[in-house]
Amino acid sequence: MGSSLDTVTYIADQAGLGKRLSHRKMFGEFALYVDGKVVALVCDDQLFLKPTDECRAYLGTVREAPPFPGAKNFFLLSAEIDDPDRLGEALQITARALPEGKPKRAKNVAKPVDRGMSTTAATPDEYVKLLDGWRLALVRKLRKAVRGAAKLEETLKWGHLVYLANGPVLMIRAERKRVLFGFWRGQRLRDIEPRLKPGGRYEMATLALAEGEDITATLAARLTKQAVALNRKLGNPQKDIAKKIVARKRKTR
Repeated sequence: MGSSLDTVTYIADQAGLGKRLSHRKMFGEFALYVDGKVVALVCDDQLFLKPTDECRAYLGTVREAPPFPGAKNFFLLSAEIDDPDRLGEALQITARALPEGKPKRAKNVAKPVDRGMSTTAATPDEYVKLLDGWRLALVRKLRKAVRGAAKLEETLKWGHLVYLANGPVLMIRAERKRVLFGFWRGQRLRDIEPRLKPGGRYEMATLALAEGEDITATLAARLTKQAVALNRKLGNPQKDIAKKIVARKRKTR
């Protein structure tokens, strides 16, 4: 799970922007900067460009997808990576279209867990401690149900809780006005929980719970067990994407 530095290096070489293009690792993935502005993310070894009207007009038809569960759609670039001129121009157009960055906050100031990838937490326990009120109660219940349902590796990735068993299984993400309970193969679980909403890559489906909405611990555990069983049967849901990246690299050598 996570993106390879080789993928980032390959994208940078293809773009041909030299020192104007830099990168920074965050939560196992990478943010790409052009002229100091974050223009794209590399997640699961795929390139997600920040959406702008200017670049949409340049690219024409674009494929859109969220770079990580719960995120808004970005432009998902694929063939463009193998076209250096088109890739470099798309990155530059995006940088010009984006506003200047806001002043950095003072260090060591706790940020609320909110939409996006920002959190001061370094561990799952710290992530939970940053919550309060109904979000804290709900995340605690979901976390207890998930960890009691199956043997899973718990990690902090993309700024929220992710659970692994033969690849990613599910995530718990606290936002300001909702808590997301999402499954990588969730579209196969909608017969168990119809409120799971399909969206994103793989077979993602997510249950969004606002204040006053709930899911029982029994149902959360049942969904977890079935999701783990699907990964055991079908394999890592990210496997196909990894194969595509390797095939692309071999093609361009």
